[in-house]
Amino acid sequence: MMNTAVNEQLQLYGELNGALPVLVAIVIAIIVVAAQAWRHTVRPQTAAQVAMILYVGVLVGITLFPVNLYSPSNVMSKLPFGLQGPYINVNLADIRNYTPVQVYGNVLLFMPLGFLAGLISKKYAQFAPNLALIVGTTLMIEAAQFIMCYFYLGNRTTDVVDLVTNTLGGIAGFLVLKLVQWLIPHAVARVQE
Repeated sequence: MMNTAVNEQLQLYGELNGALPVLVAIVIAIIVVAAQAWRHTVRPQTAAQVAMILYVGVLVGITLFPVNLYSPSNVMSKLPFGLQGPYINVNLADIRNYTPVQVYGNVLLFMPLGFLAGLISKKYAQFAPNLALIVGTTLMIEAAQFIMCYFYLGNRTTDVVDLVTNTLGGIAGFLVLKLVQWLIPHAVARVQE
């Protein structure tokens, strides 16, 4: 009876912990806005910073959570690490097996990174630093997914298709930024001050 209750609590935790990064991001965003409002220094860049904080919370929530936790009585807690595989896919041709929602979802998921990073910082408004940020971020996520899968904390596969589609999404976001910068340069410059 006790094991059932513990397993139910852990299952509920597993379902709820995907929202944790989003909630943390919201709290941080509120603190940033409140601090600047208290100092009477709310700037246009604050909105972009808050959007980036919220975006990072959503990105972490979607790509890394939920984290699986198992009770000591669960068979998963008794297995040696690394048996869950395969947890790496390096075959780019597997993109044919992906649904359009998966491919376009990855592209859309990383568009805000390319856009917001360049909007907040003049450094990331340049292609090379923006691309490095995008590729570095997706590599960190894929590495974290690999480690989590190896230790049974997650059930995601490290995938070269994700790396490519995430990078394309970030580049698309950067191109949207450049379009906005071309159409209304004064607005972008004001945010980057």
